[in-house]
Amino acid sequence: MLSEAKHLRPFAGLNRNQIRLLAYAHEHGNRFTSRAYQKLVGVDLYTASRDIKDLIRKRIVRLTKPKGRIYEVPVDLEPRGEPAVPQEFIAVLPVLRQQGFLRNEDVRRVLGASRAKALRLMRRWVDLELLVPVGKNRSAHYEPGRKMRHLLG
Repeated sequence: MLSEAKHLRPFAGLNRNQIRLLAYAHEHGNRFTSRAYQKLVGVDLYTASRDIKDLIRKRIVRLTKPKGRIYEVPVDLEPRGEPAVPQEFIAVLPVLRQQGFLRNEDVRRVLGASRAKALRLMRRWVDLELLVPVGKNRSAHYEPGRKMRHLLG
């Protein structure tokens, strides 16, 4: 079974087509195109784009060059265990320990980041399950997620 392959074990939560794509990429030098994916699983351009963007968001796949058409599964992808905690997150950890939550302004202040960059970082930390979003608009903040409770100890 494809999902049992050693190089695919860390990718639980992917749909069947994405797993097939990763197996295909593994057999083809860890590279593929959207067109190859469309032919492989018989999906349209929009479905292929959505699935590939999901893989990019999960940091499993990346473009080989900006505005390119060839995607790759990085060989430096850590297939064993959890991904490392980002350095930026470690920098804001003292604020999270003190307040029990983070706001966009906290991340901007500690990292000297723009509002947009702080938002991107926090979304990435939510994807990594380090934070959980609470509230919306002005009351929005982020509380500790499932995978970071041990860091607060």
